[in-house]
Amino acid sequence: MEVKNTINKLQRQQWLGTTGDYMKRFATAVFEGGGEGKRLLRNSLYGTWLGHPTHPMIVTVPAGAWVASSVLDLLDSLGDSKPANQVGKAADVTVAVGLATALGAAASGLNDWRFTSGRTRRMGTLHGLTNVSAVSLMGVSSLLRWRGARTAGRVVSVGGLLLTVAAAYVGGELVYSEQVGVDHASTKSLPRKFTPVVPLDNLAEGKLHAAEVSGVEIVLLKRGNQVYALVDACSHMGGPLHEGTVEGECVTCPWHGSKFSMVDGRVIDGPTSYPQPVLETRIQAGQVEVRQASDG
Repeated sequence: MEVKNTINKLQRQQWLGTTGDYMKRFATAVFEGGGEGKRLLRNSLYGTWLGHPTHPMIVTVPAGAWVASSVLDLLDSLGDSKPANQVGKAADVTVAVGLATALGAAASGLNDWRFTSGRTRRMGTLHGLTNVSAVSLMGVSSLLRWRGARTAGRVVSVGGLLLTVAAAYVGGELVYSEQVGVDHASTKSLPRKFTPVVPLDNLAEGKLHAAEVSGVEIVLLKRGNQVYALVDACSHMGGPLHEGTVEGECVTCPWHGSKFSMVDGRVIDGPTSYPQPVLETRIQAGQVEVRQASDG
């Protein structure tokens, strides 16, 4: 509890907000625009190709490498400490592997973080700066090792690992308390039997229409004799899809630009990595009826 209270105090610091604003401008300049190649890069970092955020998977590599280097350093210190010792060399390699892969972790995290605001942005800024500090110490450790100052390199890498653990704690707060990177489109309470929601005549061709079924907001789209339906809250951060734009049979969220197929809910474009829950529809006696999709 004391650790959480400390984080809460830190994230209220005004300088974190100012720093976060500068970081947001930098992230926008780096990741926005650039045509199809840039779009593919963004989606790769989001995890749209995987159906799961990329960042939490990538971060395991540098963190795991640095844990391994600490274990190898300990074994090396207990045995032969000559430069030729293979355990020591292995520790040096794992430090370097962590540094190399930290770049991908930072890119994916920054790409996701730029859509945050307020408290969440400040906490994300704290998370990022702690990670930068950890990487800096690991970089110093690698340099010391390369110059033969192995004992100093070991000490510095311990500090880097401790900062990595601290950053991971803040990252956990972002996910579990601030709900960053989780699926915001819930299928709870959706009816399992077809339920009337709106007269067919109320739907304009090619226009998004908001409706409610069993207390869940949904969005409808009429295309000819077919009506499509998705849960309205965008899986990325809960944006109202019915306020978005339509292109063909796709809907784009008005908040952050996630694009989904109205036909099957699959992700066409990030920042979301989660497909949108789709509802089955049918027309009965002039009424549009929906139910939870059979695979949901």
